[in-house]
Amino acid sequence: MKLTALRALAAAILAALPFTVPANSPATPDLLQIKAAKEARWSIAGGEVGFRFNSHLLQQTGTEYAVAGRQSDGRHWLTVRDLGTLDFHAPYGLFERFAGGSITLSGSLSFSGAGRAPLQLSDLKLVPVPGSSERIDLVDSSGTRWFWTSHAHFDFDAERSRLSIFNLDLHAGEAFVQWFGDPNFADAVIGQLQIDAPVLTRGEILPDSCAAPNWPGAPQTPGGPPYYQADVLLEGLTAWQGGGCSPACDGPGGANTGFAKFTPSASLRNSNTPTTAEVPWWRKFSGNFPPYGNDQHPFLIWNTYRIDAQTGLFVQIGRSGVKHAFLTVNTNCAEPCGNNQILGRGCGDVYGVGNNDSNTDLGTRVDILAAQGRWGRCGSIWDPDCDAGINNPGITNFQYRNMVPEAELEPRPGGSEWLFDGWYLVRDDINIFNTMGWRRFNPVYSSNTWTAPTAQLGPYTQGAVIDRWVAPNTTATTESSQLIDTSQGKLKVASKATQFSNGRWNYVVAVMNYDYGLPQIDPNNANDPNLRLLRNLGLSGFELPVGGFVENVAFHDGDGNPANDWSIQQQDGTLRYTAPAGTGGAPRSNTLDWATMFTFSYESDRAPIAVAERPTLRLPAADGGPGQTLSAVVVGPAAADPDLLLRNGFEG
Repeated sequence: MKLTALRALAAAILAALPFTVPANSPATPDLLQIKAAKEARWSIAGGEVGFRFNSHLLQQTGTEYAVAGRQSDGRHWLTVRDLGTLDFHAPYGLFERFAGGSITLSGSLSFSGAGRAPLQLSDLKLVPVPGSSERIDLVDSSGTRWFWTSHAHFDFDAERSRLSIFNLDLHAGEAFVQWFGDPNFADAVIGQLQIDAPVLTRGEILPDSCAAPNWPGAPQTPGGPPYYQADVLLEGLTAWQGGGCSPACDGPGGANTGFAKFTPSASLRNSNTPTTAEVPWWRKFSGNFPPYGNDQHPFLIWNTYRIDAQTGLFVQIGRSGVKHAFLTVNTNCAEPCGNNQILGRGCGDVYGVGNNDSNTDLGTRVDILAAQGRWGRCGSIWDPDCDAGINNPGITNFQYRNMVPEAELEPRPGGSEWLFDGWYLVRDDINIFNTMGWRRFNPVYSSNTWTAPTAQLGPYTQGAVIDRWVAPNTTATTESSQLIDTSQGKLKVASKATQFSNGRWNYVVAVMNYDYGLPQIDPNNANDPNLRLLRNLGLSGFELPVGGFVENVAFHDGDGNPANDWSIQQQDGTLRYTAPAGTGGAPRSNTLDWATMFTFSYESDRAPIAVAERPTLRLPAADGGPGQTLSAVVVGPAAADPDLLLRNGFEG
């Protein structure tokens, strides 16, 4: 038999093996390379598995738990028995997907609650779904599935021969939901899972494209153009998890004094075009790196909304802080990327519910220069003294979360629709609207808290949620939508007129600030990596001709705090809304800042006028800042006065 035929036969035998031949095997090196290129198969064995349950959520639902294992770093750890392996592929130095196998845990998990028989789960087996990068089923000895996982992150250290799979969302499986006794919690995220284990079998690591990344703005050929461009896509929002109430919720018909927490899971993907750039994903305070000479990374935010059918009212009722992204898993790439601090071309990434509900990576919106995708690290809650060293701000479980006033989760007469959105801010991204998306949800009060059953979520839609209320290119007499695109950021103004059964009309204007702002930057810290924002405000009011006297004028910011509502003046056929004045020379408070929507409404006995005669809404910059006065045409009952001049801050 010829040598080439022998090699082909040996390669076929190697391909059929359920493991990778060790490096000291007498097999020829070229056959090992063939096997590594095809499979790049690795395996882990032993180690520990850590559980971190959402104790506040379980406590509010009347559920107690105990773990028969050691406790450390806020997790309960169970050891892995010395039998079985988890097999995986990591051809480019990053975990890619599971290949099979299973591991069994020592110790047990115990659960109890009023009216429920005590539950003890021992000898749980972790069984990954081959081909998946995140799905592991936790089953008992009879094969009953109690939990399952999603949205994994990975830390694969090939040199130290160790793999950590962490931030896995731990979902309630069918058996656990049946024991729990509430079908509204089907597939709910009740905690997180982490696996730390040594590598037993090693594969081969191949070269990858991120060794020399094409950063945003880099020319494709010397001198350019064309230039490489960042264009990251939000692919989905797969969950909208209720996470307990602060201080407590009492449900429909109650006092409605609580605030319910909601958190999404999100998945994104880098675009895949000839000009797609790799995107920096450096964790905060990890150092200063190309291409911006700092710890640049994307930012994720999310919001909650309600649409009322009878009045046509569209309001934002909840806002998160900012989630600082810290690594990317780079799955299913168009070109393999072996660096989890860089998002490669066509590569995917995920951030799960538990991850987005993390105290260590959530912060304030005021530190973000949204239109530029930059973070004012200097002076932020993590670096208040500007020494470039990370401080512990002591964030609590409800700080910087999307907290919805309980009263906003009850339907209004005629019915209501609830929505949530999420979007990433990516520096130099060429299209913010494909980096955001939304879904409908149904708020359900169950087991002493509010939740959003996954099975009742509406389909995912990429784009701006305000377009669900009014279509962007509408020609209807009762609706309008206008994008305002400036050098300081983007906003959208949409409006709608709804007729009541008594013949009167309700006029609603929603102003969505996407990334518009007028920042004041410390001249002594004006550049990366120590950018410092002294102020970062948006809009402080608006002025709208309504042609005459109108009634039931209202302001809606959805935060449940009437003390910071904008003041309202009605004079000479014009409505003026103004943000609360600051004290002691401070700027106005509760301004309309980025990723925020305020809604303004009034009633009139007159129908909407023709499109060509619509009034013009005028929006001044916060505190008469350096930005220009913005304007948009909206639905209204009276024609605009072309000679109406905006008074600075509506004063004087």
